[in-house]
Amino acid sequence: MTSPVSRARWLGLGLVGLAFGAGLLSGLALGRRPADGVQITVTATDRIPRELERLGLSDPQRDAIRAALARGRPRVFRVLREFDPRMQAALDSTEAEVAAILDSAQRTRWEAERRERMRRDTVIIQDGPGR
Repeated sequence: MTSPVSRARWLGLGLVGLAFGAGLLSGLALGRRPADGVQITVTATDRIPRELERLGLSDPQRDAIRAALARGRPRVFRVLREFDPRMQAALDSTEAEVAAILDSAQRTRWEAERRERMRRDTVIIQDGPGR
């Protein structure tokens, strides 16, 4: 039979384990939440997406799909190059409007945080083979 102290330790250890597990599961659930706002992801590649590969494509179908994707890649990048300046202008004007509302200290802090976010999250549009 276990002593009361030993039993209390096991119960305490179990509670700590449960709390850890609950925190871990919460973190995983919150980490998968989509971010607020608009997120645009574009993939322009000649690699066949998994959802198409799962259809049991024949070799001629794979070749034809790769060719179609390769032909489409320049069209996608053309649209992105046209879209990017207009999107940047919309973002810049909105940010200028918000900056005008902030006081000097808030604006300085906000600009520093934005620079850090941009350093982390900057996406470069590349249009080379197989990209």
